[in-house]
Amino acid sequence: MRDIQTKMLRLIVLCVFSLLVAGSAYSQYEYDTTEIVEQDPIYPEDSLKVKATYPGGWAAMDRYIDQHVEYSDRAYKFAKSGTIVIGFVVEKDGDLTNLQSLHRRRVGYGVEEAVIKVLEDMPLWKPALVDGKPVRMSGRIELPMSF
Repeated sequence: MRDIQTKMLRLIVLCVFSLLVAGSAYSQYEYDTTEIVEQDPIYPEDSLKVKATYPGGWAAMDRYIDQHVEYSDRAYKFAKSGTIVIGFVVEKDGDLTNLQSLHRRRVGYGVEEAVIKVLEDMPLWKPALVDGKPVRMSGRIELPMSF
C-alpha cells in the first residue's frame, strides 16, 4: 500500500512541476502592447477646397491613359461600349491606392483591369491639401469606352 502511495505522490509532484514549468514558459511570452496607430483619415473629394490633381490636369491624364492602356484582342472583339468607373485614394505622397472598379455593370474582358494597371503605374499626383498640409483623398474617374 505504501508503494502505491509513494507512486501517487510522485505522479502528483510531477504533474504540479509540469504545470509550473508550462505556466512559466507561457508567462515569458511578450505581448505586443504598443499603441495602435490609426491611419490618417480619407477625405471625400467634394469636401476639400484644394483637391488632388494629376499633373497637367484631366486632359493630360486622359492622354496618359490612352497612350499606355493595352486592351486584349478579346476586348476589342467582344467588349461592349460603356463607362468605366474606377475608385481610388490619392495618398499624401500623390500615389494612387485602393483602385477598384465601382460600376456594377462592367465592360468586361479585362478592360477595367487594364485601366487599373495603367492608373497604378501613372506618375504621382499632386495631393489634396488641408491647411497647407497633404491629406488622403478619395476620388473616382469615369472613362467612356467604345470598341
